[in-house]
Amino acid sequence: MSRFLRIDALKERAASISSPSRSVTRQIAGATTVVAVTTALVALVSIPRELLIAARFGTGDAADAFLVALVVPTFVLGVLGGSVASAFIPAYLRVIERDGVDAGNRLLRELTTILVGLLCLVSVSVGVISPYLLRIIASGFSGSKLALTQQALYALLLTVPLGGIAALWAAALNSKGAFALPSLSQGIIPIAGISALLVFPDAGIESLTAGMVIGFALRTLILALALRTMGVVIRPGWNGSSEDLRRVGRQYAPMAAASVLMGGTTLVDQAVAASLGPGSVATLGYGLKFITLVTGLGSLALGTAVLPFLSRMVATQNWSELRSTVRTFSLLALIATLPIAVIATIFAAPMVSLLFERGEFSRADTVAVAQVLALGVWQLPFLAVGIVFSRLVSSLGANHLLLIQAAMVLALDVVLDVALSRFAGVAGIALATTLVYAASLIFLVVAARVSIRRAVSFAY
Repeated sequence: MSRFLRIDALKERAASISSPSRSVTRQIAGATTVVAVTTALVALVSIPRELLIAARFGTGDAADAFLVALVVPTFVLGVLGGSVASAFIPAYLRVIERDGVDAGNRLLRELTTILVGLLCLVSVSVGVISPYLLRIIASGFSGSKLALTQQALYALLLTVPLGGIAALWAAALNSKGAFALPSLSQGIIPIAGISALLVFPDAGIESLTAGMVIGFALRTLILALALRTMGVVIRPGWNGSSEDLRRVGRQYAPMAAASVLMGGTTLVDQAVAASLGPGSVATLGYGLKFITLVTGLGSLALGTAVLPFLSRMVATQNWSELRSTVRTFSLLALIATLPIAVIATIFAAPMVSLLFERGEFSRADTVAVAQVLALGVWQLPFLAVGIVFSRLVSSLGANHLLLIQAAMVLALDVVLDVALSRFAGVAGIALATTLVYAASLIFLVVAARVSIRRAVSFAY
């Protein structure tokens, strides 16, 4: 009898170990689906705004001024705001696990205070140097057009602190299992833009900038109200520097620097393409549109969903669950993206012809763009699996390794772009990107394994 009791106990223990894995798998898959679907809905909402802008301003000076002015705050926000989640979520969940929910919420308030100050300082600094900066990135603009761009930039710099705080609060909601609202709330930005254009049809570029700023402000307000319904009251707070704050800072700085370096790969690709002759930059852009769409809806959605779960496993030192989850979603990412790569490679030419071949877009253009798509689409499997491992590295508090990875990626991208473009033209740039992501995945797998071993040995 005792033998059977021991067997039953072992079966129950095995079930208790395996059951959470299935539960976590369903939760992460559900969260990924939610983020992907809501992101697609936001993209659909954005289409009418773009059509309205095109109808109202065409390709005139106002449209040019707005788009150029938007480049600077978008880049700053991408670097400073895009790095928030990877630095904040692991530390936030670690504090909650160790000291309780109140301590975690206190950390959130303190980080909000610091981030507001940092982003306001950056916005003011960029505003001060913007007259000199615009003379570089808008060197072909006339005096009046440059003044219009400057005016729009000053207004759009308000989106930097608003967007950064929204990124922090969205990360806090994600860590509490809320994914739909943070993602869907981004739709308020194009909705506000459409409203401003319709309400103030004669306001010119001011309606564009006002709609953008109001949209960012409304999204921040929505996220604050959502946190409040969960018992988190956002107000300025400061209890002095702590080890938890310093830990977030140590993770945030390398992620921000890595974002700059990763952004540099796009500039390198475009610069090399520009050196290949007329139409090369456009050919590269057309070829990467499908890849960018899949990445935004799938891979980045998975990255958003998986980070809080991996961070919680690290905080609770659930190493077996962590390894199982990473293996599961690496395999799922591979299964999801490999068929896309195969299909896009086989049907690259018909896809490009169906989408673009009309008017000035010739058959020769279709052939060139299809080559870019066929070689570039193979980055998707490496990118998707790499996102899982990069989130694993972040959850383990090893973002300094992601900075090393970004530096390696940029250097390798320069070398391969130059080398392969000599033999394959623009398609060589796409192939270079695929090879860069393959090398990046190898680095991330090794970095993750080393980080897990260190974390386990430190825990014990």
